[in-house]
Amino acid sequence: MSCYEYDDLYEKCQNTGLYHLFCFDIKNSKSCHDNKIEILYTLLHRLYLVLESLEKELKRPILVRESPLLLGIYQNGHYSYPRVNDMRDCNANYYEPLLFGDSIFLTVYRDAISTDEMFHIFDEVKESLGIPYQFHYHHGYYETNDIAKSREQYFRGDLLGKLEQAHKKKVK
Repeated sequence: MSCYEYDDLYEKCQNTGLYHLFCFDIKNSKSCHDNKIEILYTLLHRLYLVLESLEKELKRPILVRESPLLLGIYQNGHYSYPRVNDMRDCNANYYEPLLFGDSIFLTVYRDAISTDEMFHIFDEVKESLGIPYQFHYHHGYYETNDIAKSREQYFRGDLLGKLEQAHKKKVK
């Protein structure tokens, strides 16, 4: 199924969806250095640490860490995040956060942090690491992490596909 098949649900939940999904995609990634995946892992790790620190400071949840999402694992001082090369991977819709190709996806709760704040934090982390790449920034809201509810509520997997394609089709 196309990620655009449920655009009616997408439109409806942009004002009501509980979850706010962000996508950061490297521009012109084919011309980037070979170590871009390692750079994305480092960027994602640092971004998560900043957001976790902000959660502690504000004393409220920001990052979504709930079932059925498959979360990154913290081991030996580092997070391990799954990387997906094919969105047809049956678990791709459930990885949180997600590295897909040259894109980073992560989810926060609606109104836990503004879009501008998230983009600003991303830029600060990217600059602090000296990452030379430019990124496409996309985001949207969805309603459910449960595929069984995807006919009535806008599903995470549909938004993942929509955001991953956004810069290619000039769709916001």
